[in-house]
This record gives sequence, C-alpha cells and structure tokens, in this order.
Amino acid sequence: MTSQACKYPMCPTYVPAGTGFCAAHAEFAPVQPTNQFYDQHKRDQEAKRFYDSAAWQRARHIRLVAYPVCELCERAWSTTVHHRIPLADCTPEQRTEQDNLQACCSPCHSAVEAERRRIASCT
Repeated sequence: MTSQACKYPMCPTYVPAGTGFCAAHAEFAPVQPTNQFYDQHKRDQEAKRFYDSAAWQRARHIRLVAYPVCELCERAWSTTVHHRIPLADCTPEQRTEQDNLQACCSPCHSAVEAERRRIASCT
C-alpha cells in the first residue's frame, strides 16, 4: 500500500494514500459538501448533465429573477427551482419550459419532494 505525508503543514506523519490527514490533524480535513457526494454516487448521471447544462442554468435564472420570493410559502427568498412534472417524466421541451418550473425556498422544495416520494412509495 502506498503512503503519503499528512497534508497538515510540517507534520512528519505518513498516512495511506488518499487519506490526506493523520489522526492528530483529521479535524483540518475539508468537509465534502453533501451535494457533491450525492452528485458523484447517487444522482442519475443524465440528470446531472442536464442540471449542468447552459439551457438549465438560463431557465433557472429566468425563473428566479421572475419570482424572487418562494411561490409556495411567499415568505422566503427563492433559491431552488422545482420541476412540477418530475424531470424523469418530462419531454426535452418541458425540462426548461417556464410553466413547468416553480421557484421556491429550500424548505418548501424539500417538503414538496418528500411528499412526492411518499406518494410514490404508496403506489
């Protein structure tokens, strides 16, 4: 097994390759954002390519500018754009159609998605 020096400055300890920091300096390791793990291991790769596309970024920006306040609760700033028809069920045109998009805050989006998953699990 290969090893490398701890990434903490001036630490002489060697750790297994890919580990990064020794046990004494593990607290200094950067935290991987949750969405990065989801994107790498759980998200559908076709959906990821769509969400990274310029067409989606434009459609999302247009919706957030048009509706800066959450369309559901009308109390918080919109930070997320929700597909009314789930992305997997959309035609290519519906993916960026403004009528299929809904600007909402993160808590409202989480609630809508949780309800959608609950309904899907019941059927």
